[in-house]
Amino acid sequence: MKKSALLIPFIFGFVFTFAQSVDIIEKMRQKYPDARVVQLEDKTTVEISINQATGKLEIINKVYEKQLYLTDRASLYSDRSISYNSFIDVDNIKAVTYVPGEKKYTPIKVKEFKEKEELGGSTFKDDVRNITFRYPSLQNGAMSELYYEETVKEPRFLTSFYFGSFRPVINSEFTIIADK
Repeated sequence: MKKSALLIPFIFGFVFTFAQSVDIIEKMRQKYPDARVVQLEDKTTVEISINQATGKLEIINKVYEKQLYLTDRASLYSDRSISYNSFIDVDNIKAVTYVPGEKKYTPIKVKEFKEKEELGGSTFKDDVRNITFRYPSLQNGAMSELYYEETVKEPRFLTSFYFGSFRPVINSEFTIIADK
């Protein structure tokens, strides 16, 4: 129940953001004239708790990303994947493209997610898997939004987080929430 209560305001807070006027496109073009993509949001919240029955750590990473595309070649960024392995489960994936209209954005949800094993060039087999999907209707001025949760089964494999990127980042946050 606690997880659902935290998730609902998190998602609704960002959905209402898209009801704004599409003037954000021009603001970002003026501020970053050479950028093809602007990372509007890059947030990871790590929730760490102790299971009272087993005494083991329970770790959930909640990942949220929002990007604005400022190029006519935005469709080149349509394909996306989320990697994981036997130490991490990925759940609650929500991906949406927001297509600019005259006064507001129109949401188009990603409907198909494909899971596949990643075959690396190594002699040894590893257990890396990918969930792949395609953002529909990416175009100049469109935004993409991605949310998913990772359940980390082995605490030694806690996620890494980078505050910077090769593209402009407007808001980057890393939060850890832990039991007392």
